Amino acid sequence: MSHKAGVNSNTIKAAADASWDIYKSNNFTYLRTVEQFSLLSGELVAGVRFINNRKTAVVAIRGSATTGNWLFTNFQAHYTEYRVVDESLSVAKSTPYQGGFYRTPVKGTLHQGIFRAFSWLWYGTEPILGTVQGSKKIGITRLIRYCLLFILLPLILWCLSSSLTLAVSISFLLGFIFVTTESGVWEDIFKGLPEKSGKDPYLLLSELNLCEQVIFTGHSLGGAIATIAFAVYRCWCQSDCNRRDNAELVTFGAPRVGDVPFMEDFSSVHKGRFCHVVHPGDPVPELPPNGLFELWRNRYCKRGGIGWGVIIFFPVWALIRILYAANRAARWTHGGLCVLPRSPILSKANHDMEACYLQWAKNNTCDCGS
Repeated sequence: MSHKAGVNSNTIKAAADASWDIYKSNNFTYLRTVEQFSLLSGELVAGVRFINNRKTAVVAIRGSATTGNWLFTNFQAHYTEYRVVDESLSVAKSTPYQGGFYRTPVKGTLHQGIFRAFSWLWYGTEPILGTVQGSKKIGITRLIRYCLLFILLPLILWCLSSSLTLAVSISFLLGFIFVTTESGVWEDIFKGLPEKSGKDPYLLLSELNLCEQVIFTGHSLGGAIATIAFAVYRCWCQSDCNRRDNAELVTFGAPRVGDVPFMEDFSSVHKGRFCHVVHPGDPVPELPPNGLFELWRNRYCKRGGIGWGVIIFFPVWALIRILYAANRAARWTHGGLCVLPRSPILSKANHDMEACYLQWAKNNTCDCGS
């Protein structure tokens, strides 16, 4: 398939329609749902629709719509490499693992919660998370984290409060929250036997490849998952010369997916094939901020109450990032970014798919992503 640089306005309109319709599960040829949790709903939804006499397939993924999505997906902010046991991704870097190989089709590291959601939707299973092998560096990082939580923090609180009992109680409470969260205790409590319906999307790859164009799209969390799915699908296409390299990506208000190496490699490899549509007052694509310089450069102090909330919360995020040796989340800066000409005041309303992004797409006549 020949491909010109940039995503055209018709593609953006088709993506916007599907990204809104997937919230209602309307008009999709295939609908894929996965419910991981039994006590709090964390349902993930993806749909495939064919348009233009089946010349075009649109793969849409729903954003956060349930409590479980928010608690167990968006807030799993650890970063992990994309590792998958999938021999069909033959052009991806391979690493020996338990008598076989796992593939790494995306450079850099990804937000763990988004990566897990992708794996459940795409393959119907948990991914390979974290480091496959332990290391001295990992052990030292954990030791430092626990020393800060259980030794240094009580001393600081003792000096501030003059009460050793209060200092120890607060420190151990925080330590309990950190340890149980990072070990997955709370997620395991709420997790049930996964309820799945519809085909795993990777089983539809051959059918998608018959189309002249495949559009991956989604709003919010859906856009982030679609970003990973798009990269994996293109890796699958390029693993066999007989397959069409026919994919494009359009996201709306998507959060930050990976670190700087991921963003730079993605922008280079997929240049001209993706478009991230962002409202300048949408807080989701802005989070988490990756440093004090960004807080100053983007003038969060002049962007309303949410902007001040980001400033106030930033020290907590910075501490967690240090404790977990997490990579900095990267904003999209290297092409493929479409920023709407609107007010930069941060507001929840500016994240709305129907009122904000869908209405803009209907009136948009410009190409994106060149």
